[in-house]
Amino acid sequence: MLAEITEICKLMGTKAKAVQDEKGHVYVYDCFHWSEECAHMLRFMLPDAVLSVESAVTSLSGFVLVLHQQPHRLCRRRMLSAIFITILIYIVLLVCYVWL
Repeated sequence: MLAEITEICKLMGTKAKAVQDEKGHVYVYDCFHWSEECAHMLRFMLPDAVLSVESAVTSLSGFVLVLHQQPHRLCRRRMLSAIFITILIYIVLLVCYVWL
């Protein structure tokens, strides 16, 4: 996970520093701007990563990005829920189309 975050920071030209602790959490210091493109790259490279922002006096930006991996069971449950809701929406739209 640290390698992917470091790669995103390099590609986006940020001077941020990424550090991983013993629990597997990655902390990104001195990141003055985390763009939408960075968020998309993160979601593509690490789909089960959770990103949060915390204030930190140790970071030049005044905040630190904290990333950790979400358990795979929760990701699978979310994906199945999204698929089910999508199918349900299509069924409702089909029924509405047939009635009109």
